[in-house]
Amino acid sequence: MHKAIKSTALFLFLGGCGYIDAYEEAVYDQEPVYCYKTLAAVQCFKEPQHSDKQRLVNYYGPHPSRTDEPDKPEVPELQPPTESISKWVKDPEPVPQPRVRVNGILPPLDLANLCQTGMPVDWTKKRLLS
Repeated sequence: MHKAIKSTALFLFLGGCGYIDAYEEAVYDQEPVYCYKTLAAVQCFKEPQHSDKQRLVNYYGPHPSRTDEPDKPEVPELQPPTESISKWVKDPEPVPQPRVRVNGILPPLDLANLCQTGMPVDWTKKRLLS
């Protein structure tokens, strides 16, 4: 009875050293390529990207879990500025201008000025001479 348990345990232990699944066994000897889903398409790398392991689409070569995951970088503690800031610049706030009808006609937007200032021109100050 003990021989059967020992042989079964040895078989299961050595079975853990094999391939993860049948797919890995089929592609293990190929050149390693690891493909991950991105916003627009699939992007492939020669080494596994452990930070993107949830987005893995396909791989050739050893399973990505067989490589060591790199240590996470230390996050520095944030510090306030040591120098005092004596001056600063603030851009003027844009003032919205209403579009006023001139002689019953709603004037078109001045797109050149709109692109420069972000606000339409006060058309009441500009007159059409026709």
